[in-house]
Amino acid sequence: MEPQRQERFEAVWRTTVIVCGAIVAAVPVMLVVAFLMQPQPAEEPSLRVMLLAFALVGVVSVAASFFAGRWMREASISAARARAAQAGAPFSRADALPGVMLVSCVVPFALAEVPVLVGFTYHAMSGSWPVLLGFAGLTLLGYAINFPRASTWRRLIDEAEALDAGYAPIVS
Repeated sequence: MEPQRQERFEAVWRTTVIVCGAIVAAVPVMLVVAFLMQPQPAEEPSLRVMLLAFALVGVVSVAASFFAGRWMREASISAARARAAQAGAPFSRADALPGVMLVSCVVPFALAEVPVLVGFTYHAMSGSWPVLLGFAGLTLLGYAINFPRASTWRRLIDEAEALDAGYAPIVS
């Protein structure tokens, strides 16, 4: 990676890790708030249907988070390419990648956070700790899978530099 690009990457990387870490910190905060609020337990048949609907929403959102990062990265790069073409400026995918890193990491994290939000809502209605903890675990799993990895971003930038230099894409 070129030195200028490396410096920009490191700065964006630090910001991305800090933002993602702050999002992860929301889970323990929500658990503390749930502990402090002590809802009145309610057991109704309609809560079981709601639990099933919440579980479906939670699982689908975590599954969508796996694809959202790549989609956001490619959509943001396409938008950068279009802006460069409109301005008549040269486009470099390697230069565009650090600029889209934050958004391509935060969107999957937002989707992975949905289970803890619906679990918190269910806990507020039913007082069920096991359900809240299960949803929190699903959220933490989504965070772990989607957490940005420097090695992946460095590889993407190295591949983009090779493409920008005119080398054929690597197919593996």
